[in-house]
Amino acid sequence: MMGIVSKYEADLVLGMYKNFNKNEEYLPDIFRKYADLNKAIRVTDNLNAELFWNVNSCGKLYKKELIQNLYFLETINYIEDQPFSMYTYLNAKKIFLAPSIIYYYRTREQFDSLSLVAPKKPLSSLKNIFSSFEIGKEYFEPISDNNIILFNIYISRVVAGSLKYIFEGVIKDRDELVHRKVFEEIIHWINSLDPWIVSNDGFRQVFVENATLYMNLIDNTSAKLYIELLRVIKTKMQLAVSEE
Repeated sequence: MMGIVSKYEADLVLGMYKNFNKNEEYLPDIFRKYADLNKAIRVTDNLNAELFWNVNSCGKLYKKELIQNLYFLETINYIEDQPFSMYTYLNAKKIFLAPSIIYYYRTREQFDSLSLVAPKKPLSSLKNIFSSFEIGKEYFEPISDNNIILFNIYISRVVAGSLKYIFEGVIKDRDELVHRKVFEEIIHWINSLDPWIVSNDGFRQVFVENATLYMNLIDNTSAKLYIELLRVIKTKMQLAVSEE
């Protein structure tokens, strides 16, 4: 990684990482799905979806000046590295990939890691997601033609990645009271968003396309809230079209 910094004067270098537990080692899905993340290429000129799915702050080498005024908020303890990564991607002048495994991430079998505990504490995790998203959103402002493309990729990452993870964990847990509270929190959040944000494909892919599957896993009262959630999304999408 230092060799890449020296040769190309990079501000940020991303290495590959591998997950492991007591039984196996395996590449995370992003490295199997996005082939470009396995190559030593410069990505600054065309920030893309592949880069935005690597939101971990670990396994990277940062130029000191890039992050010297960047901090993690102590009030956010889940996905706190997403806005951190967005800031570095948007402000680094030269970003390179190191196509080798330089970091090993232990995926524990027991629920002693925040990423594993998150579905067990969905309400606090949701608040972390919403707060983290607001911080990340600020880094894209002002929203220029180029930034709106990048911001939409970020929205998809938050909704189809983090939010879906919590939402599906709650649905599968079949706790009706938690279902209702989570639906109410998500409805409230979506109501607070600008229509053009909700028009992002991530909301449709997570909540609309999987509606039949989710409806079969919840009781009638929760189903009414879920229908309300779909109505709010549809209304926001229609408003986004009318504002274009």
